[in-house]
Amino acid sequence: MNLQDLPTEVFYLILSNVSSDYIIKEFQYVSKYIYHLCSDELFWKLLSHSRYKNSPKLKSRFQKLNSQQFEENQDNLNLNNNEINNNNNNTDKNRINNNNNININNNNSENNYYLDEANFENNYRRILLNYQENSWKFFFIKSSTPRYLVIGSEIEENRISELKISLYKMGLRSIDHFNVFGFKSLTVNDLYQYDGILFFSYCGFRQKSIGNILSDYVDSGGGIVIASYSNCGKGNRLEGRWLEEGYNPFNDGITQRVYNLRMGRKNIPDHPILEGVERFGGGLNISHSDSEMSSNSNLIAEWENERPLIVELSTKKSPIIGLNFYPPSNEFDPSSWDKNTDGLKILFNSLKYVVAHSLKINK
Repeated sequence: MNLQDLPTEVFYLILSNVSSDYIIKEFQYVSKYIYHLCSDELFWKLLSHSRYKNSPKLKSRFQKLNSQQFEENQDNLNLNNNEINNNNNNTDKNRINNNNNININNNNSENNYYLDEANFENNYRRILLNYQENSWKFFFIKSSTPRYLVIGSEIEENRISELKISLYKMGLRSIDHFNVFGFKSLTVNDLYQYDGILFFSYCGFRQKSIGNILSDYVDSGGGIVIASYSNCGKGNRLEGRWLEEGYNPFNDGITQRVYNLRMGRKNIPDHPILEGVERFGGGLNISHSDSEMSSNSNLIAEWENERPLIVELSTKKSPIIGLNFYPPSNEFDPSSWDKNTDGLKILFNSLKYVVAHSLKINK
């Protein structure tokens, strides 16, 4: 049987079981028939649904489409109102200037012809550009690169931005940052475009609001990594649903600072977060919490003082990794962990892990 004889739905079903990377790189060029089907919006929409089902990105996509539809409706409404006003104005002018209407109309017709041609060309280009950037195919290919967000609460924002740059250099090619210090607001819709988030806090922030938002984000399929001091004491911890409904991988605790504290036992040595991690710690005063991990968490690695260092909470829709240390190294905070140890690798691996694992869960 030729591919042309297959019902389109069957063809889509076959393609949905083929590697998306292979489709993008090779499969379009097998024949014109396959190329045109692979260019079809329905195919890419179905493939996007299959690949990103229940993920924050898909929710962000639908919100964007709904917003664009609303804006288009508003534009059409404004356009119709303008046409009504123009018609009314033209009627009034016709009543006043009957003798000059023929010449004016002839001139206007000629000018409007060129104006309409220019408007048509500009509108066509705008529509084509919007289609390309807003098509399901564009969404699927763009979404194949995971997006990450570093959220911190810091007086010195460079601690957040420099951490983002360091993670970018390690290989997280699409990564942003946001500082919630000063009680800045976020909405869960702001987070839907990201696959994985790292959150840590040094200063005050909207604890209940951010806690609720991050909980909603996890429920929507997003992966979270939290670090100190969001698990240390009442002044910096995440609250709201995060605390009340068991999203925190640690029990409550207070901040402890220990000289030259180092990583101890690897409880799950072959865990992906520990890949390439040989040593970690040092520094004048390693900041960490004296809390224990929650009853639903699994211990991945611990400090040499037997307090938890890396834990995983896997009872929610998406994984939550808890890191019991402050992410900026002694390059930015003189008392923090030694920049020559593997703290950045732990952060990098943790973000990669929650994204990869959440995609498996949400398939």
